[in-house]
Amino acid sequence: MKSLFNTCAVLFTIPFFGKQLIPELFGVWYIQYPSYAILAILLPFGFAKSVLNNKQEEGISFPILFLLMSLMQLVSPITVNSGIKVVQSVLVPSDNKTTPLLLQLLDNPEASKRNFGAKYIYREYGESIYYRDGKDEFIKYTPDKEDVEFYKERNQTNLKLKDVNATLSNRASESMYLSIGFALSFFFVFCFVLAKEYRVKKLS
Repeated sequence: MKSLFNTCAVLFTIPFFGKQLIPELFGVWYIQYPSYAILAILLPFGFAKSVLNNKQEEGISFPILFLLMSLMQLVSPITVNSGIKVVQSVLVPSDNKTTPLLLQLLDNPEASKRNFGAKYIYREYGESIYYRDGKDEFIKYTPDKEDVEFYKERNQTNLKLKDVNATLSNRASESMYLSIGFALSFFFVFCFVLAKEYRVKKLS
């Protein structure tokens, strides 16, 4: 039982901590998934055996590891979803709030504020719009070098944030499926071991 627990502890460490410490070695799928799958079988097996075990030291080891596993599965999706919300708050402009303000700026009596509205639109969206200048004539906004550089950096940042958002979304889906798979595996293996032990005792 002790060797089984040590094996489970190592398999528990690889998916949750190994990829953080050495992602090049433990972060690849052919290390992550097999270790998680084996753990999903050995942990409920050891847990069921510990329930039937009379030794107190061995009896609490697997339940503690199971609680840690459950806690990590609970915290991981929450952390990932929080990261997604943070990225989306930066990536996606709040049009419901910014659009009325921009319309107010573009319709402002002061020409400097109308110019600022046109500048803001270019810097955020890369579009040169027509607006009324100081002579109340419609002209197309002409971005300066600083505006162009700002939009380029903003666009590059958005592309990186989109990649991060896609990675976090995939991780959230992966975490959900792994949690469901672990719960099902735990239920069936745990019940199978208990039922088998009960049958053996009944026959003896």
